[in-house]
Amino acid sequence: MLGIKVKRSFPKRNIYQFGTIIVVLILTVAVLVSGLVISSYVYPTNTNSVKPLAYLAQGPQYNIASSNNIFYVRQTGDPANVSSGSIIYINETITSNLIVLRVNNTASIPCTIWINGTLKHVTMYINGTIWSSGTKENVPANTGYIDISFSLSHKKTVTTDYLTFEYNFGNGVVIYYYYQVYVNS
Repeated sequence: MLGIKVKRSFPKRNIYQFGTIIVVLILTVAVLVSGLVISSYVYPTNTNSVKPLAYLAQGPQYNIASSNNIFYVRQTGDPANVSSGSIIYINETITSNLIVLRVNNTASIPCTIWINGTLKHVTMYINGTIWSSGTKENVPANTGYIDISFSLSHKKTVTTDYLTFEYNFGNGVVIYYYYQVYVNS
């Protein structure tokens, strides 16, 4: 109007090209993220709507240990399982001959499990063998399992230790469980 020309520093054509690149990137990320989410539900271990296929549960002698007040862990769901974040309570009189926990695998493929963590005042046994952090165990397919038992290794005050269970189905699906172990000795 007054004869003043405004020079654009960023041409309209570049704005459209930039916008197109952003849209393509967003769609690519969305496809990748949704693909990862879908693959993580192939073998769920703890959801409300899908039954777990590999999971930690109370063992065959859990009721004996629980009724004698020496071991407790809460399980929920169908099939009953100990969900990640649960606390495992161990009392000072625990003995190694009671199978109080069991890792079950009902999937049609075998599962490898790594159990890591710290246990300062109890000894954990996997199928009767003393466990050490990083132990790798194979759990057979179709109702395979491993048994877990404990014994007190030191008389000490109350401690809280930690365990993580990593389930690996060998097809890119890896699922983690985390537990606190409360030892009252």
